[in-house]
Amino acid sequence: MNNQIKRLITDVVIEESGHRGMDDWGYDELLMMDEKTISHEILFASGSTFLIHFIDHGISVRKDSTQWG
Repeated sequence: MNNQIKRLITDVVIEESGHRGMDDWGYDELLMMDEKTISHEILFASGSTFLIHFIDHGISVRKDSTQWG
């Protein structure tokens, strides 16, 4: 994969107890920002976040029609 990173942001929560880190993966979003840029944002249980915007060079996003029961 030959993608160019346009933006990278990490926000790590440090608790009063001194615990720091990402913790459990809460949820994530994968969005088309414009016709050339994809955004992937991850929110962790600790409140920490990871956000990356990168140039799309052939990644496709499609709705999964599979239903989980």
